[in-house]
Amino acid sequence: MSGAGAFQRFLTASPRLFPPPTNPAPQWCGHCKKLTPEYAQAATELLANDPPLRIAKVDATANDAIAQRFKVQGFPTLKFFKGGADLEYNGGRTASEIVSWVQRKSGPAYTAITTVDEATAFKAKDTVTVFGFFSELEGDAFDAFATMAGGMDDVPCAVTTSAEVRAALEVEGTDNAVVLFKDFDEGVSKFDGDVTDSAAVSAFVGLERVALLTEFSPETAPKIFGGPIKTHVLIMADSKGEGFEAAKASWTEAAKGYRGEALFIWVPPSEDRILSFFEVTEADLPTAVVVKMPEDSGMKKFPFAGDANNGEELAAFVGTVVSGEVKPTLKSEEPEAADLEGPVAVIKGKSFDDIVLNNDKDVLVEFYAPWCGHCKALAPVYEELATKLSANEKLTIAKMDSTANEVEMEGLNIRGFPTIFFFPATTDGSPKTPMEFEGSRDVEGFTAFLAKHTTHKLVVPDAEAAEADEAKDEL
Repeated sequence: MSGAGAFQRFLTASPRLFPPPTNPAPQWCGHCKKLTPEYAQAATELLANDPPLRIAKVDATANDAIAQRFKVQGFPTLKFFKGGADLEYNGGRTASEIVSWVQRKSGPAYTAITTVDEATAFKAKDTVTVFGFFSELEGDAFDAFATMAGGMDDVPCAVTTSAEVRAALEVEGTDNAVVLFKDFDEGVSKFDGDVTDSAAVSAFVGLERVALLTEFSPETAPKIFGGPIKTHVLIMADSKGEGFEAAKASWTEAAKGYRGEALFIWVPPSEDRILSFFEVTEADLPTAVVVKMPEDSGMKKFPFAGDANNGEELAAFVGTVVSGEVKPTLKSEEPEAADLEGPVAVIKGKSFDDIVLNNDKDVLVEFYAPWCGHCKALAPVYEELATKLSANEKLTIAKMDSTANEVEMEGLNIRGFPTIFFFPATTDGSPKTPMEFEGSRDVEGFTAFLAKHTTHKLVVPDAEAAEADEAKDEL
């Protein structure tokens, strides 16, 4: 598996990237079950809103047309509809977080605070709140704050011009200011940049809203992935283990040195999908791995071989990853001679360069997962295509099991299964550039795509001759 987006969906347990049960009925999704009472509670609270707000649910396994129309790829997927347009929900999964998100999207992005009691109540209702302190509710600074608030889906924002509120919340000075209050770490963070720069204010909130050390869960996942930091230090450890509290303190201290560069995330053993993804068992705990997830290329993994309970030692390793001193670890099955004997060549991580890149052939590659139903349905079509075009010596039709093999290449981002990329041959010796397949996934669609994009002329068997040969064989 190689995409940052794919890894994110994996961590949030999207069934598109994790083996679903054999019976894809609504009751199989554990995360849907967990969300159900929270969603029901949110519905009750929103119905009592002034004006009332309603939320609904759809069984996507029984209403496939709706799921396809709105590009639902995993469960549960939440979407917000306003003015006929749909917006992806990326807030938390508790009732209060859902209510807060829907209210914010349905009304003003911020709350105007005029009294100390209002400020105290607003600050107390969430673990993270952001206040904008202004001389008047207009001007560039206020507009920048309003823009930021409109883009913050699950961080309550408030504005005030009250000197009494400012004093009660212990915010010094009289200038326009943006302050984030939180129930963890240092408790309060004041933005020290240009308050008229909405992008800078948004980046500040996105960074400071996440704890130095965050426990991973479906509820914290949106905050982890919604922020600007794409280097994550995953520390897999059991809280019941010896010395855990001391280790946790050392991780938090280590995280202070990488604020803005890397997120430190504690993964308990109950998040077994993450452990299995990294092939970690409870017997291996504690252990750690650094993951880099750039948007424009595949996920990179850097396993830590030292003492995961030692925050200082772990911090030193994170430094080598951030600086680029160490290379990522890629898993691979061992190549075999049989890999090249069938009409569809089988690629392993270690054989990827030789089969795909280091030659003058056009290469079509399917990145698949053995458990994926769509991949299974594509298999006979893909083999028929390879057999049909087998006379093309300068064309390779290949596949790679991305659950057992990984590759690193710029522009190659595996976001789901199956993902198909084409690597056209070059005539000047320059490196090949991956091109994502676009077209219908049948023999005709693949053939048309290849006829258009192959560097070497594609030879397609004459249809009438093929039919005649088939009829002759039947006689």
